[in-house]
Amino acid sequence: MKLSGKHNQILESSTAHNRRTKRAEAQARLEHHLELFGVNWEVPKDKP
Repeated sequence: MKLSGKHNQILESSTAHNRRTKRAEAQARLEHHLELFGVNWEVPKDKP
C-alpha cells in the first residue's frame, strides 16, 4: 500500500509515539529541526 507523504508522516509519528514518551518525541522533533536549520532556527527579533 502506497501512502502520500503526509500520511506516511502521520504513520511514522504514530509508531514513534508508541515507542517513546511525548517528552522524548518533542525532544527528537526539536533536535531534527536544529539539524535542518542550524543555530539560526529562530528569526532574530531585530529583523522585520
